[in-house]
Amino acid sequence: MNSNFKHQSIQKHFGVIIENDKVITNITDSTENISKGSIFFAREGMSSHGSDYINLALKRGAILIISSKAINNKKVHYVPDLENILAGFLYDYYDIEQKKVKFFGITGTNGKTSIAYLAHKITQDHKQSSAYVGTLGYISENFRSKSNNTTPSIFFIFDCISQTKYSNTLYVYLELSSHGLSQRRLNNLCFEKVCICNIASDHLDYHENHEAYTKSKLSALKLYARREPLINHEITEKNAMNVNHYSISEINENATFYVNIVRSSPERSECNIFNNKQKIFSFSTDFFPDFNILNACYSICLILDQDFFNFQKIDFKRLSLPPGRNNIFKKDQKMIVVDFAHNPNALELIISSYRSSYKSIWTLFGCGGNRDKSKRNKMFKIAKKYSQKIFITSDNSRFENFNSIVRDILGEDRFDNLEVIKDRDSAIKIAIDTLPKNVPLLILGRGHEETLSLGKNIINHSDIKAVQRYISL
Repeated sequence: MNSNFKHQSIQKHFGVIIENDKVITNITDSTENISKGSIFFAREGMSSHGSDYINLALKRGAILIISSKAINNKKVHYVPDLENILAGFLYDYYDIEQKKVKFFGITGTNGKTSIAYLAHKITQDHKQSSAYVGTLGYISENFRSKSNNTTPSIFFIFDCISQTKYSNTLYVYLELSSHGLSQRRLNNLCFEKVCICNIASDHLDYHENHEAYTKSKLSALKLYARREPLINHEITEKNAMNVNHYSISEINENATFYVNIVRSSPERSECNIFNNKQKIFSFSTDFFPDFNILNACYSICLILDQDFFNFQKIDFKRLSLPPGRNNIFKKDQKMIVVDFAHNPNALELIISSYRSSYKSIWTLFGCGGNRDKSKRNKMFKIAKKYSQKIFITSDNSRFENFNSIVRDILGEDRFDNLEVIKDRDSAIKIAIDTLPKNVPLLILGRGHEETLSLGKNIINHSDIKAVQRYISL
């Protein structure tokens, strides 16, 4: 990118003149990404404002700080309406044509990763340029980058787009987390469409209560979008909807889109999609359980009004769920399932589904430390209800004592066939070694993730790689 163009963009949008002999190396709102020649944007964060880190930014080499908060410092340029300016500035700075990028926002307690990822993959099946942004990072056909947050910073997103090669239009499928929505991380983006797939309960350590959590999810409807949102029909019945929308349901035939799962099994599933009671699509898939089939339907209904869309171009033989979402491993009549389910609602959905298809199941899970304690015993009660054997192990204990977490998980409940093994890798090995034939072992909570936070240490661990190692795949 032309260096003078960067300088001109800064002057045009913020009225700041930077000498041409000063090289702008990058722009960021994270002190972790600051180096010599950076421009640091101090914005409101989760628990503090970026202006609290001005000295650190300058020490690391920032040549300019643009802040949404007034600070008495010559190196800080105050922009009161910074959030309203950012999106236009980023399009200009990276020389991205706004009409050539279409953002889709997906939120929900469970399923948003799968919906965004599948929509991304289906778009690629149509030979269109596409990118996924969320829990798995930034993924496009020719560029990838890891992210620390489900909904990353707008700076991260635009930097990734600038490094993505695409023709005509780039379709970007964004996960919208409750944290990201409540912090208004992407409020200045123009979306093509938003989707709310479900609202259960999660992250109460941050939101404090279910009402605040629900409010953060519904705030997705306040984002500017060109098209009407796609919303779970049951959400529209529980909450007053003052916006025009399309509804989707696997229960209510009166929804705009009715999903009829004809057959669901770990071997093969069949499904029909109806639009205003008229069948518009039927498909067969190896997706299981029902919620994964429903996620596929959400992804289809999200984009079927796009000009490129054609039902016949969806290749379910090739279409696969994201890593760590109902990933099944089989060898010598042993079956292991790795899934990201990490809250009571998600846990019950997957455990009950497998229990309905098999005489018995084994479950391995843990609970994160220094986070929502209220869900711990609820998760154990669910595992106890459906499982023949349970393994409790570590899952991001952080700075909380593992035994304390286990006490919260068990509560006053007892279960005879229970093993508590602190080391997650050892727990997985023991579970696989002792697993009977034709009994699914559900390893839940980590999914695709490749590290564990234990005290001051971040250790390498992947449930998927552990399974592959211990069944010798």
